[in-house]
Amino acid sequence: MGHRVIVGLEWAKLLKSRPKSIPVGRPRGVKAKGIHYEKELAKLLPSVSAGRWFEFEDRNGHGHCQPDFVLSFDSELVVLECKLTWVPAGHTQIEQLYQPVLESLSAKRVLGVVVCKNILPQMPVPVFGDLASAIAGARQGRAVWHWLGVGGIGEIAQAA
Repeated sequence: MGHRVIVGLEWAKLLKSRPKSIPVGRPRGVKAKGIHYEKELAKLLPSVSAGRWFEFEDRNGHGHCQPDFVLSFDSELVVLECKLTWVPAGHTQIEQLYQPVLESLSAKRVLGVVVCKNILPQMPVPVFGDLASAIAGARQGRAVWHWLGVGGIGEIAQAA
């Protein structure tokens, strides 16, 4: 799985910066390509909350998490989790880590969209070509935004 699963969340809070206990890495290879992909998306979404750190405590102890992007609409928060190539763990990371933390801090419904450049044949999740459609799809369940690195925002204001 590779990510923390929230069990019995006791509290959560937004941090002002990266926790000192989290080292700053220097990604290489595929990981570096994934970071570049995420940074390109950040350029397309300049007014979106990107890379904010959260601290929490649950039955597993103290922890931190950092959703890639969080879009805020009137009644919803939308978590965008970037993956260079689609993997099911992108969805479980949103559902089992980011959603519980964000729901504890907001009265808004929290939705999740996995953003990926490379999709797989016969994926068991609906795939959308623009963000607005992916957000609409996420209201029904899991959704993937197949973003190739340019455009594809659509009318996200209408998606809210």
